[in-house]
Amino acid sequence: MDVIFAGYYPLYNTILLIVSGFAVTWVHQAMAIGSFKEAIDGFCVTIGLGFFFIILQLTEYYEASFVISDGIYASTFFLLTGLHGFHVMVGVVFLSVCFIRLLLNHFLTNHYLGLVFAIWY
Repeated sequence: MDVIFAGYYPLYNTILLIVSGFAVTWVHQAMAIGSFKEAIDGFCVTIGLGFFFIILQLTEYYEASFVISDGIYASTFFLLTGLHGFHVMVGVVFLSVCFIRLLLNHFLTNHYLGLVFAIWY
């Protein structure tokens, strides 16, 4: 990657997580007022940010100067970031299923509990 990315993956991923929190809140608010077009736009942004997070995480692993067997720091790093990366992947799957359900008109303005559960996750 470019020099601008070197060593800053945690910062970039943190920014992505904060922005995706705003985007998923945008989806929730759009659903609450019945603006399904806005919800679709918000879903696209949120899911896209989730995929970008996963790509950055994998790139960070690839470019790391250590491996999991290098000691307690490396083991802890890969364990914690790996579990969080898995959590993000599951969240992207949950939100993708909700996105498909929205496209299939499974949600109403007062009936979208599955989406709320996906957001809480």
